[in-house]
This record gives sequence, structure tokens and C-alpha cells, in this order.
Amino acid sequence: MSCTSALSQFGLAIAGPVILIGCTSQSRVEPASPAMVRTSPIQHYELHITSDPDACSVVIDGQAVGTTPMIRLYAKPVAMVVDVSRPGYAPISLTTDAAWWQHSTAARAARRYGRTTVTRTFHARMKRRWALHVTSEPTGARVSVDQTPAGRTPVTLAIGEPSPITVQVTRDGHVPWVARLDGDWWAGHASEARLDTTINAYVVTLEAPLWKPNRTAWTRVGQSNAEVRITVQPGSVHQKVAAHVQGPGGGQDVRFLYDTGATLTTLDRATAEAIGLHVDENTPTLQSHTANGTVTNPIFLLNELTIEDDTLRNVAIMLCDSCRQGDVVGLLGLNVLREFETTFSADGREMIMVRSSARAGQRLSMSAFLKMASSTRNSAVLRNQSPIDMTSLVVELVQSAVDGGVTATVRIGPFNVRAGQSATVAADMTRLRTGQRYTLHVVEGAW
Repeated sequence: MSCTSALSQFGLAIAGPVILIGCTSQSRVEPASPAMVRTSPIQHYELHITSDPDACSVVIDGQAVGTTPMIRLYAKPVAMVVDVSRPGYAPISLTTDAAWWQHSTAARAARRYGRTTVTRTFHARMKRRWALHVTSEPTGARVSVDQTPAGRTPVTLAIGEPSPITVQVTRDGHVPWVARLDGDWWAGHASEARLDTTINAYVVTLEAPLWKPNRTAWTRVGQSNAEVRITVQPGSVHQKVAAHVQGPGGGQDVRFLYDTGATLTTLDRATAEAIGLHVDENTPTLQSHTANGTVTNPIFLLNELTIEDDTLRNVAIMLCDSCRQGDVVGLLGLNVLREFETTFSADGREMIMVRSSARAGQRLSMSAFLKMASSTRNSAVLRNQSPIDMTSLVVELVQSAVDGGVTATVRIGPFNVRAGQSATVAADMTRLRTGQRYTLHVVEGAW
């Protein structure tokens, strides 16, 4: 019962204001439900446009409106098409209609919480477009990508996003050229890419050197079918072989010590300089393992080495002053000796050297100048340190155990590599054990 009803029971009339103490009213004010909240009307519709990278062009409904980042304001829900573009990147579009501004989650939240603006954010993640420009010398070579014909050099191929591909370049009468372009290759050449606005892509150039097969260039100068006979010195285990060495600055008649324990033929510094072979900062070097430890010596490519009527060309020569003894200027190593089959006469007084066609010595000379520059999981970069182009190379990387047994082998090629340059070749480098040394062997190849 209310306070005023109680007073009326005692015949008290209430006139004017009355102050009631100790009485409470039974009436209550009910809170309004969320549906009854009065909201302010939405006044703005806001579009935020960003991109990665920045400074992309923005076109709305066919009209250029500026570059990212930007904010666009509208007084009412509108339908629109937003195009974001940048030279060298794939364009991205957003289509929105009036219904989105009215019925989207953002619109419902704005009405519920009394906001006056509905905001939509459009972030364009741009993807760079790539193209591959393939050239060759000579031109007009056939190009295939993953065994699919792709035209003749020079040709520009749209790649889109960089992905592993195999490019082969072939021309009649020339050695085929093959390269595997993986993710690491694309990343390594990104800085070299140039923007071509005519095709709207970043272009990387791939040069394919093509050689005519010429496997006889190494050995067929002045070759004779006659035997090379060397008189065996009685009581001596070391045989001397007379030869003529020809360098860029001239030639000399010399004597070598026949030594099957030396991989490369050696020459003392005085003789090398006399025929025009001089050491400078660009001279390649080779590590050799000797009884006294590991030593590093300069290596050269000798123009010619002639034994009687047989002339070998492009012979690896290692500089070694300690190898000279008296009239002997150096050691006749395996890279020369393996070009011959050696026997002795029945009476043992003559050593007979007959020219072989296996060219095992040539491959030893090439191995001396071929170095592994770098590698990834599925490719290797090999550098030709010689002044002569190498063609049709097949190499093996061999890891061995302490007891000499082979623990891992990786075969690479065939490939070509120009003088003083490098070639990236597909190879499964995961087969090699990390941190363990390997030896590089040329299995096939020609100068």
C-alpha cells in the first residue's frame, strides 16, 4: 500500500505538497530494451583503400581517383567497382553494391552502437608479374619450357608468378643447353629484373650459350700414329721425357720427370715466365695434398705440350719451383700421361707411349679449372676459371669415408660454361653430407 492510501484511511485530506518520511513508492521505472534504443541515422559511408606496395593507381567506375593509400567518403550507399593497379603487377578489383553498406556486419554494428559511419577496408596485395627473355648465340634456337615448345630465340615468355621450370635451348649443329630455374634462381635474379611496360611485367634475361661440338680441338694438332719411345735410364726408377712447351709468349725445349704420382704436370716459375705465363691477382690456384701437408699453387693453361710428334693442347700446368731438379723443369703428371698407353719393350730398355683416344688426361686438366661457386638444395653454380670455353660437361661430386670408400655421389650435367664465367645447373645437392668435403671430377667434356 502506498503512503497516500494509508493517510486517506484516517480521514486526512491531502492538499498541497506533502513531505513523506519513511515511506517508499511501489511504482518502478522499467529499463528500455535494446530494441527501443534510439540511434542516430548513419550519415557517412567510408571506403579505405590500401595496397602492398603503396602508390598503386586507383580507378573507381572507370575514373582515376588517385593512388593508395586513400579514403573515400559517400553520403549514401553506392554500388562501385574499384580497380587497383601498378606497372609490373597483376591488377586487383573489388566490386561492392549498395546492399553491402546497408546489410553487412559493419552496417549492423554501426546501427546497433549508434555510429554515424559505416567503414569498408579494401587492402590490395599486389603480385609481381614476371617474364623470361631467352637469348642465344647464335640466334634462332628453339626454346622449350618443361618440354613444351615456346618459340625461337630471342623470345620473351610470360611466366606470371615465378615457379620452378626447366628451360632447354637447342639448335641444329650445336650442343643443347639446359637450365633449371627454381625459386632460388628467381630470387637471385630479382635485382636484375627490368620493368617492361609493354607487357606489364618484370623481365629477367637468360642467356644460352650454344657451341658447336668440337671434341677434337684438344688433341688433334700434329698427332702422329707413331710410337713415342723413351730410352730407359739403367739403374734409375725415374725416367726423363723430352718435350716442347708453348705458351702465349713463346716456346722452349725442356725435360720432364715421368711421374705417375702427380695429378697435374708442373713447371718451375722461371720456365713459365720465359714462355709468357705470369702470376697475377687473377691467376687461379689449386690446393695439393703432399707429404709435407696441403700447399696452394698457381695453375695455368699451357697452349701446347709436344712429345716427339704428338702435340697436346690446353694442358693444365701447376707452378712448382721445388719440382725442378737439374735439367728437369717439372713433373710430367697424369693429365698428360693418361693421354698415352705406356708399355715397356721386351728387353726393358725402352718405354713405349702410344696415344690413347680416351682423353682421360683432358678431363683432369678441365677439373683443375672447374670450381663449385655455390649451391642450393636442387642446383649448383660451377665456375670455369680457365680462358677457354668448356662444353658438354658432366661432372661428379664425390664424398669419401676415411677408409676411402665412397659415401655419396652427385652427378651434374650436361652443361656448358664460358671462359671465366659461371653456370647454374640442376643438381640434387641433398645427397651430399653437410660439412663433409667432396672431390669434383669431370666425367665428360671438351674444350
